[in-house]
Amino acid sequence: MTNILIIGCGDLGGAVAKQLANIGLQVIGVRHSDAPMQGITLIQADVTQVATLKKLENTQADILISVSYTHLDVYKRQGDRRPV
Repeated sequence: MTNILIIGCGDLGGAVAKQLANIGLQVIGVRHSDAPMQGITLIQADVTQVATLKKLENTQADILISVSYTHLDVYKRQGDRRPV
């Protein structure tokens, strides 16, 4: 069976994880939240910490998917002048 590790298993990554689990793949999701997701093995962790990433080295995965996004309002608060 193919094992997939998804780093960033929040709203967007969680949707990807659910789709992959629904077609029978083994999915391991890494996220900040401890909220359970049916059919997905979850690891609660902060992936901005090097120690967390080192622990993930031992995770047996055939495929790695990293999902992240930033809300546009964050850029605006930081003074970014790019058009939306």
